[in-house]
Amino acid sequence: FPISLNTTLVLDDAATPIAILGIIRDITERKRVEELSIALNRINTTINSTLDFHRIMQRVVVEANNAMGSEAAWITLRDGDGWLIGHHSDPSSRLIGRRFADDEAHIACLVSRTRKSVTINDTCRYKLQNPRVIVEECGIRSLLAVPLRAKNDLVGVLIFVHHAAPVHFSDISADFAKKLGASISLALENARLYWAQRRIAETLQQSLIRPTPQVAGLEIGVAYSPAFEAEKVGGDFYDVFEVRKNVVAVLIGDVAGKGVDAAGLTETVRSSVRALAYINHAPSFVLDRANQTLLRQIPPDQFVTAAFLTIDTETGRTLYASAGHPSAVLCGKECGFLDSPSGLPLGTLNRSYSEAELHVQEMETLILYTDGLH
Repeated sequence: FPISLNTTLVLDDAATPIAILGIIRDITERKRVEELSIALNRINTTINSTLDFHRIMQRVVVEANNAMGSEAAWITLRDGDGWLIGHHSDPSSRLIGRRFADDEAHIACLVSRTRKSVTINDTCRYKLQNPRVIVEECGIRSLLAVPLRAKNDLVGVLIFVHHAAPVHFSDISADFAKKLGASISLALENARLYWAQRRIAETLQQSLIRPTPQVAGLEIGVAYSPAFEAEKVGGDFYDVFEVRKNVVAVLIGDVAGKGVDAAGLTETVRSSVRALAYINHAPSFVLDRANQTLLRQIPPDQFVTAAFLTIDTETGRTLYASAGHPSAVLCGKECGFLDSPSGLPLGTLNRSYSEAELHVQEMETLILYTDGLH
């Protein structure tokens, strides 16, 4: 067992060494606390590495089982009116996916009812409601179970077990399990909030993808790849619409910031630009008025880059203005960036915008993009 050893030299009256005095202390508990503290920090790093709860829980039960020194560990999740074993320290365990009714999951129900940890050092000496399931089918001889919560609801139970013989769970192990349960509960809550925000963001994201109109004389193509993470959804947007006969308006932009707030602002910008373009479709006018509108609506730390242009489908005359957005590319015999004035992003300062004029020839391609282009 681990020890600490303090020694001192014993001298006689003539200062001659005659003995060594040693004090030995058993530091097993201290070392165990240190080991479990390191393990908990490592597991918390795993938990915080992603918001995909199901992907990390398998790693968590394996690492927690190794740290506890138990023979197995699993997470039992509340599933309707029953309980489902969703994650097991042994990925090949026959218990994964096994569903239990309340009368078969006595321990989980006890934890759910009391909202407290449950420790049973010997199931053969404990009065169980259904010993056949716990002792015979699951082969549990000793167990330590801690509650997992999401907000105020108990959503699952983390269980450490021994099969072969009864084992006493120390206070140190119980404290580790309790802290781990709190970490997993926080991960559950964060995952719940993440997926709720993601559903909202995806709904808003879908509203950004509008069908492009069929316009005689133009071939319009859109390549749009939405992000898969909620916090990255909502920055980029576009719009294509006819402002009058033979004149098509094109808007592309990028909101500073991500998530639901950014997705909501994209629709604000796009709706404002449409309304202004129907009044006067000159790009400088549209961006100028859109900027003044946003200055009154958005906080100082938020802004929008945008480019707006109009194309006369009969003559190819194109008017183009930019508010801090990456320059468009014109491809014909050669490809090159448009040499056009670029103003400040929308929502930053009260400044006017200039526009450039060019003629897009037959078979030439005008490419507009955002800074998320790979």
